[in-house]
Amino acid sequence: MKSNQFLVFSACFIFAAAPLFAEDSAQTFSLNQYIKAFINNSPAVAKEYNNLKKQELVLENDFISFFLPSASFGAGTQILSQNTGGVKINNPFDFSLSADWNLFNSFKDYLKYKQQNNSLKTAQIAFTNKLQDKVLEAINIYYNLKLKESLLAVAQSDLNDKKEMAELTAYLYKNGLRGYSDLLQSENTFKNAQLLFEKQKADYTTALIIFNNQIGRDISATAKLEHNIDSVSAYILPEYEEDFKTAMLNRQDITTGILELQNAEIAETLTKKENAPSLTSGLLFNNYSKDLFSRADNHSDYSLAVRLNIPIGFFWIDKANSNKIARLELLNNNLDFESLIREVREKVSSARTAILLDSSALEISSNNLKVAKERLDITRRKYNDGQTSATELARAQEAYLSAQIDETNYKYNYHLDTFQYKRALGLAIYDETELNFNPDSLIKQKIKQNNQFLLNL
Repeated sequence: MKSNQFLVFSACFIFAAAPLFAEDSAQTFSLNQYIKAFINNSPAVAKEYNNLKKQELVLENDFISFFLPSASFGAGTQILSQNTGGVKINNPFDFSLSADWNLFNSFKDYLKYKQQNNSLKTAQIAFTNKLQDKVLEAINIYYNLKLKESLLAVAQSDLNDKKEMAELTAYLYKNGLRGYSDLLQSENTFKNAQLLFEKQKADYTTALIIFNNQIGRDISATAKLEHNIDSVSAYILPEYEEDFKTAMLNRQDITTGILELQNAEIAETLTKKENAPSLTSGLLFNNYSKDLFSRADNHSDYSLAVRLNIPIGFFWIDKANSNKIARLELLNNNLDFESLIREVREKVSSARTAILLDSSALEISSNNLKVAKERLDITRRKYNDGQTSATELARAQEAYLSAQIDETNYKYNYHLDTFQYKRALGLAIYDETELNFNPDSLIKQKIKQNNQFLLNL
């Protein structure tokens, strides 16, 4: 019976400790490689890029509409006409050419164009912001897979250690040097280690699926990550006010808020100018012929008109109300900007606090790991000498396992929080010029894939 128990332990260990994938066939990814692949396969980034291009075209059209003359051409012919003698077929023909040009409208078109130009700047900022957000998302996914890989290695090491102790306990029990309670404790400890290993393996598999899916790989494809989260360098923070100043100068939402304030000021000015006069000119040319194929009875006329328009409304009462509404909108935009500044202060403070907390947690967890390892080594020696129970050994093993997991998690958090800190200050966490972003190829590729997917349904 005792020999069978040992065989069961060995068989369970071989099954649980089998490698998750064949590393030789796994594609290797550096952090930079994954970021590039993630961005070039992101529909959200491609969509934001399209929005930017749309805004550029809108601005170009607005320039034509606001500052250049517009022309139109019309032509027609009459096929049939009815008179008292019956149906008569003839071909009267006419055409017209007209052109209009807004000579002066109190600079309203100029202000509208300025608004649209600010909208283009906002779209450019939105694209950059989306790009950096997606870079941060890629970093999170990459580090999450690396974390799960590290935790799986910790669980594997823990399983090895507890398998070894289970074998030793079974041997000692067989030779009458350990009691049955120690044997049961070692069995239970080993089974718990198996359960933890299976959980970490499932977590790793889930993280790998997300990792692959976001870059268009087969979700079951294996991957090796070059980046090492064990290397942690100290982050020296400047004074808070210096960080806040950096954030105010670099954050995209602050720049967007300033542009929105400018647009609100322009909107108020435009509302006031609704009461201002405008001057337009128009040229009209008409030509008429009784017969499409003959120049007989052909005549034409043309006109050049200039129009001055002074809006009055209902004795300017509605205009005065519109001015008050625009003023209130401007005040609301200023209040929104003040709220944004307060929000930025909080984000900068939170990012700094996270870095400081991570540094302290890392230092404490490293010390805890050393203490737990020393305690485990002492307890293991005592256990081998018969001076302590399997329960005490299990406690020491669990304390060491917990310390390993804590330190691994704190390293992961520290790396991510350094990127979050840069993001809170509005600093680019990745150089856009290195991305080689090509949205057109992505769009064509995704359309082709979607069409193929629908055909296969």
